[in-house]
Amino acid sequence: MIRKHLAAFISAALLTGCGITHTINLPTHEVSAFELIDMRPQADKETSYGRLEGKYAISKFGDGSFVPDRLSLLTSLLDDKYGPALRGKRIQVARFRTLVYWRHATI
Repeated sequence: MIRKHLAAFISAALLTGCGITHTINLPTHEVSAFELIDMRPQADKETSYGRLEGKYAISKFGDGSFVPDRLSLLTSLLDDKYGPALRGKRIQVARFRTLVYWRHATI
C-alpha cells in the first residue's frame, strides 16, 4: 500500500516540474455583445497534479496551462452559439475546471 502511494507521489512530483501547456487550436475573437465576469475561486485557476482518489490520480489544469486562456475560449464559443440571445447580458462564471483522471499503476 505504501509503495503504491509512493509511486503515485513520485509521478506527481515529476509531472509538477514539467510546466505542461496545452494549445487549443480553435479560433477566438473579440466579443463585446455580452460581459463575462470571472467569479471562480483561486483554486480553480491554478494547476495541481496527482491528487489520489481511490484507484485514480487527478490532475487539474489551471489558466496558465492553456493558450488561448480558457475564459477567452469560453467567451468566444458562447458568442458563436448564443451571441444574439446574450446581447447586453452579464454572465458570471462561478466554476470552470479542467480535470484529467487516470488510473494509477499498482506496484
